[in-house]
Amino acid sequence: MRLKVRPTDTHESARDHFQMTSKGNAKADNPVEIHTLQWLEQNHPISFNSPIRTTGFEIIWIVEGTGKLTVDCQEYVIEPNVIYCLSPGQLRQFSTNGKVEGYYISLSEEFAYLAENKQDFSFLTLQNSFGRNLQIIHTTKEIHHELEDILMKMRTELSNCFMLRTEILKGLLKIFIIYLSRKAERQDYVNVPEKDIHIAERFIALLKIHYTTKRMVADYARELCVTPNYLNRIVKKVSGFPASYHIQQHIVLEAKRQALYSGLSMKEVAYELGFTDYAHFSKFFKNNSGMNFTAFKNGSH
Repeated sequence: MRLKVRPTDTHESARDHFQMTSKGNAKADNPVEIHTLQWLEQNHPISFNSPIRTTGFEIIWIVEGTGKLTVDCQEYVIEPNVIYCLSPGQLRQFSTNGKVEGYYISLSEEFAYLAENKQDFSFLTLQNSFGRNLQIIHTTKEIHHELEDILMKMRTELSNCFMLRTEILKGLLKIFIIYLSRKAERQDYVNVPEKDIHIAERFIALLKIHYTTKRMVADYARELCVTPNYLNRIVKKVSGFPASYHIQQHIVLEAKRQALYSGLSMKEVAYELGFTDYAHFSKFFKNNSGMNFTAFKNGSH
């Protein structure tokens, strides 16, 4: 991957960026990263060229150039003036066609919530709740300059130990996210009460935490103080599919991530996902994905 270097990038040094692990993600004590794609390609090419499991929120802003972004086995064609937003736990791989300019931003979940206004971040936290893998935002010339100015201010704060640095970063991040949220595609729920949407969103949040130990709708209905039938009905009203479908698909998605990312055998993946009988897991995977695990792992997908 060859990336064009702007004049300002040639003076970047290690102190201008938080260190990254060998897998390309931010270390636990470094909750914010802001890089140009050019710097990232030169210093950590593996972070885009290889499949990476995201540990926090990632924002990839393509200013110029084209390429391909694969997120959870779904392929997207990248293009100029577009921002791609990923959530924690997703599997992504990035490649480019020739020269590309842009920015990479990584935020830990903890730091993201420092912005204090959950509504501002809802398009990030809930973007892949009901089948949407990726939030895609198209930028205009007007918003481009505003966003770039905020990023430059954030990078200045990151490269120095100014007083109240975290507070300033928190405020700048909030403004940046608000700009993005204005342009984000939002899910419209027609004739769905707000309380039903809230229950459906809480179900998805619980599913992401307990999918290895709770595979029955009744498990989640109990947590949410509703009946299984009611939960299935609400989730279907909001997403188009019942709660049982989302449970099955989330487990299959995680199995695919493990197959592509971890290198574990089918038996090991089954164990990681809470299946004591790997033959049962094999049947579950095929019934819900349309192919057997070995074929998927070997690249037949």
